[in-house]
Amino acid sequence: MAGGAPIEARAENEEAQITIRLFRGRGQGGRELMYEAPLQDLLRDTGAYPSLQNGDVLVMETQVQRGFRWRDVLSIVSSVGSLALVVERLFFR
Repeated sequence: MAGGAPIEARAENEEAQITIRLFRGRGQGGRELMYEAPLQDLLRDTGAYPSLQNGDVLVMETQVQRGFRWRDVLSIVSSVGSLALVVERLFFR
């Protein structure tokens, strides 16, 4: 086992999607994707996935989808304000 999941506090408007992938060794050092599913499917249907064997690689990918925040709004407003000031200084002097 190597690595680990980055553990951070999750905000209310963030949603995590966890995908499980199982790779099995194939001849000449290659790997073949044996199983791929969201974590919720894995927990719901316990008999649908292959059993682990020696040399298998299990990958857990976490994708966090962030919602729209006030920080995003402030960034947009400040950019528009800066652009308006540049236009005003260049064309209306």
